[in-house]
Amino acid sequence: MFESKLIKAGTQLMKAMDKTTSKHLPYKLAEIIKFHTKGAVASALASAWLPGVGSGAALVACAGFTWGMYLRINKELHISLSSNIVKTLAGGIITNLGAYAVSMVAGAALSGVISFIPIIGSIGASAIMAGLCYAVTIVSGIVYLNLMTALFKAGRNPGNLSASELKDCATEIMDEMNISELLDEAKEAFSAAKEAGEFDDAEEDSFKICEKCGEAVDADKRICPSCGARLK
Repeated sequence: MFESKLIKAGTQLMKAMDKTTSKHLPYKLAEIIKFHTKGAVASALASAWLPGVGSGAALVACAGFTWGMYLRINKELHISLSSNIVKTLAGGIITNLGAYAVSMVAGAALSGVISFIPIIGSIGASAIMAGLCYAVTIVSGIVYLNLMTALFKAGRNPGNLSASELKDCATEIMDEMNISELLDEAKEAFSAAKEAGEFDDAEEDSFKICEKCGEAVDADKRICPSCGARLK
């Protein structure tokens, strides 16, 4: 269900950028978004159980996977934006999504409480945070594709805009979208994927995001194999 939304958003962006001959790109963009979404889920499953602090750690990781996703999309489409601007933009979009997802934010706070409860609490906290991270990350991918589409349609080069200008444009785009409905659909998609076992190996697929190029790198690596940057 959500895959079709990702491909549709990617196709609209290709038209706006006059890249209609690159028919594979919408599918490549969808794969990038899904990959980073799974990374956010893995991070939530790994960290949300920590008593009292796991929820905050998972949300920070969620933001990290989101801006890493944006960096990879930019690289794929040859969009020139600095990593600092992308990080600021991603943080703004995640914050705005949180404002829409009132019930999900409440769930994030609740996970910090129930994680104090042995066994049952840790499992419940991880489930809540995994669903939150899945929904926010995958919807943030659609928001970014729609943002780039609107800018290119208007003849505006994203590389010429400041972080604050991009954040304002993103807010306008989100105001035009039914974000609450998208988040609800994303939560349903997460439940279906989880039921199908798509995240059974998520915790084993531990990796981190290179802050320079956005590539996903095995958690035990210290140097990014893509750009050579030292990893934290």
